[in-house]
Amino acid sequence: MVRSVKSMKRGRGFPQWWRYLLKGRVRALRPPQNELSISEYLDWLRIKGYRIYNEVPGDSGNLDHVVVCTQGIYVIKTKSRRQPQSGDCVVEFNGSGISINEGPLDEAPVNEVRAQGEQLERILKEHTDRNFTVRPVLLFPGWHIRDNETPKTSGVWVLNPRSLGKWIDFRPASLHPDLVELATQGLDRYVQQFA
Repeated sequence: MVRSVKSMKRGRGFPQWWRYLLKGRVRALRPPQNELSISEYLDWLRIKGYRIYNEVPGDSGNLDHVVVCTQGIYVIKTKSRRQPQSGDCVVEFNGSGISINEGPLDEAPVNEVRAQGEQLERILKEHTDRNFTVRPVLLFPGWHIRDNETPKTSGVWVLNPRSLGKWIDFRPASLHPDLVELATQGLDRYVQQFA
């Protein structure tokens, strides 16, 4: 049976399963929605004058994002979790680990971002000959974060990306603009090694 060109343009020339296959491949080409939203939030910080670095090479994988500003230096790790079809989307943070929807305590993401913070401190020390303190941050896009007073002293922030800018803005300025420039020059030198 010969099909007309018009019917094929309308999608009638392909079997139904073929259209679903094509739709899935087109979706696969798009960037993940969570990564897109993180980039958008970080662009707002860039407008404020913060220096943003994406995919900084590290010892055991890339550091997702690094933010350098007068309020400090932050290494950011994004964690994507599948949300349930119904019910709460809550990440609880107790200072040492996270629990997703009242599940078991998982300390691995917190330990991973802490290690990345220490690694960034070493990188900055090697390339600037100065000690910098780095704040590790875990971001969970689309999740509500619930914590108590303990995490405030843990040194790690676990946040939704929408609140990242507010948390940074409310910190007192701890780096002089000259030190911000020194840290960014050191990071620029480090990143150029891998270009």
